[in-house]
Amino acid sequence: MSLGMIRLLLVLTAIAASSPSVAQPQPLGPAAFCGIPTFAAPNPQGASATVWQGQPVIIIDHSQFQNPAWLQFVVAHECAHHVLGHTLPSGMWFRNTTYWATAAQELQADCWAAGTVHPQASAVASQQFFQQGPFPGPAGYPSGAERSANIRRCAGF
Repeated sequence: MSLGMIRLLLVLTAIAASSPSVAQPQPLGPAAFCGIPTFAAPNPQGASATVWQGQPVIIIDHSQFQNPAWLQFVVAHECAHHVLGHTLPSGMWFRNTTYWATAAQELQADCWAAGTVHPQASAVASQQFFQQGPFPGPAGYPSGAERSANIRRCAGF
């Protein structure tokens, strides 16, 4: 494990320690779809792709582990953000300065994931998003219905 990854784990541990009810972060190893170091840790977004001290990482909340097919899609979706350059400075600038960029990047990541995972994982993700209706997250995210239709299209359903 690199020094940067050790520092990330220490920061995540400190965050978790500040709340006794929060589980300690756990290194999960490299993501199957992209080889990026992945950690299970509290994450209010559910999962996120980010860069820590110049190193790409994926952080997945424990709530995402309930269904293996869903988890497969989530990991692939976060890999997609790295693979497609969304976590590079230019991708972050685009997302932070252009209202529709968030929706575009989320749909791109969903499509990449749908083309990468087992079809059952895409079917589960499509159903999960369809049931959400309008996405409950921040402004700019596509609705659950939009994401569901996009996943189905990209998976060839």
